[in-house]
Amino acid sequence: MLIVQPILIYQKRIDLHRLVGKFSYILVPIIVLSLLAVMKTQYLKNAPSMPEMPNVASLYLPTSALIPFVSLYVLAIVYKKQPARHMRYMIASAVALLGPAVGRINLGFTDFNTAVMVAFAFCDVLLVGLLLYEYTKGKNYYSYLVSLLICCFFHYAFPWVPGSALWQGFAKGVVAWLL
Repeated sequence: MLIVQPILIYQKRIDLHRLVGKFSYILVPIIVLSLLAVMKTQYLKNAPSMPEMPNVASLYLPTSALIPFVSLYVLAIVYKKQPARHMRYMIASAVALLGPAVGRINLGFTDFNTAVMVAFAFCDVLLVGLLLYEYTKGKNYYSYLVSLLICCFFHYAFPWVPGSALWQGFAKGVVAWLL
């Protein structure tokens, strides 16, 4: 969709762009439900061999992609009548999902936490690049700034939040709901 949609706009096929866009109202909930199912499977698979606290902490990583993705997608839908903002938030929602993909590429890091932080940094640098591009062109970069703040909040909380009592309580509630 991220490839087809801009092409449709370029070709002035707004009607088709909107029709394809409506498909995302089905696709995004499927993506969310799929990720929740993966989290549940991960938790259940680890439960027999991993203590509760690290098992619950491990759920932070997929959540750190899910919440920014959903937040930015919702902002894109909220601003669908403002094409420039809509476009920027859609691009940012795709960038939010790049972290898990980049994190799975073996870049030679043997330390898991370093690999995670590099994947997060890749996404954030990409958003900074988009923000600076818009700024230097005199365009409204606000959407990328909001996107960067949302992503950074989740990305750079990674070293501290998963083991916190707040996260543990939240994640246990989600796990109970999923089971």
